[in-house]
Amino acid sequence: MTAASIVTVSIPQLGEGLQEALLVKHLKRPGEFVRRDEPLYQMETDKAVSDVEAPCDGVVLSWLADEGSVLSIGADIAQLEVAEDEANIEQPLPETLLCASENQPTDPGSAPGQDLVELRNRLMPPRTRAYLKELGLLSVAHQIPRRGKRLMPHDIDAFLSNQLSGQATPPLTDPTPPYLDAPLPKAQQTLNYRMARAMQGAITASIVVDVDWTQLNIARQQWKAVASGGGSGMTLMLYCVVSAMQDFPRFRSALQSDGTTLRSYRHVNLGIAVALPNHDLVTAVVSDADQLDFFAFADRVQEQIERARQGHDQIDATTTLTVSNIGSLGMKMGVPVIVPPAMATLALGQTYWLPKPVDQGIQFQLSATLTLAFDHRIANGSAAAEFLTEVKRRIESFELP
Repeated sequence: MTAASIVTVSIPQLGEGLQEALLVKHLKRPGEFVRRDEPLYQMETDKAVSDVEAPCDGVVLSWLADEGSVLSIGADIAQLEVAEDEANIEQPLPETLLCASENQPTDPGSAPGQDLVELRNRLMPPRTRAYLKELGLLSVAHQIPRRGKRLMPHDIDAFLSNQLSGQATPPLTDPTPPYLDAPLPKAQQTLNYRMARAMQGAITASIVVDVDWTQLNIARQQWKAVASGGGSGMTLMLYCVVSAMQDFPRFRSALQSDGTTLRSYRHVNLGIAVALPNHDLVTAVVSDADQLDFFAFADRVQEQIERARQGHDQIDATTTLTVSNIGSLGMKMGVPVIVPPAMATLALGQTYWLPKPVDQGIQFQLSATLTLAFDHRIANGSAAAEFLTEVKRRIESFELP
């Protein structure tokens, strides 16, 4: 019988300059066998979502990170049970790796230069190394106590603080601080990661329009009269957005990582922002929404929103526009952010009575405000204005099918 060993799998370098990535999906469950170079998990970077292959044959023992986690390059992600002769993919991590220079030659028979960088990153992420260089402490990194598996910037701050106060080592227990540190929920980490990508790439602009909600309100009352559970003005508005997107291919498009290729999707995959009870935000997606008649569309909207409320974030690369109903929170208007892969976010405000001048006085009109944030690299202001005007026209002339 062949002896078995446990190997810890770490995230490899996924691209030049990348320091972190989002774990999208585990492709194997604990107990399943995986072959060398077979896809083991999926990672999302600012380039794309890509499969990462297993470094060797083995059985997945456990995952060390949850789906939706934002992880540093070099972080441990899984443990595999492998045959003894496969176990040499893991090398000891000597303390000297902490202070080794990138340009320092390796001894004959040692790991190649790239492997040395990857091994060192398991003990110290790149941001820690940069911080040490800034402080001139790289050469003494191995002397700095760390509280976890890897040396982190807060370990350096604690070390410096203790040096100034004359303490040799940080205390094992601290007095209760006047605050509580807790990790961000996974859904918020995922959202933050995607918004950071948008800030690095998208050129965001926004436009606003008031719409007459009278006709949509009439249709809502008619819908309630003919269908139990019917009557959501938001659903009617979403159907108008889908109809408008069919005529505006730029709002069904995504700019590819080369910055010059515009990929236009044939059908509308509409995103709907859903707030969870703990204020996390996920996205429900109605795929091929333009292929559904109104009542099938309304049913699908409710199904996908219910899935989202259970914590299932459905967004993928084909979701090019997301609608956010800030009116349900009592907000009249707001400028939304764009969350990739979407190229636009449309915010619906609360309905209100807008005074309109008439011949002999003032008439009050039920209205709502729409705010469109869009990526100016994909759609110019004139195209965005035409699209939002078309959404407005469809809302103001809507008739229940």
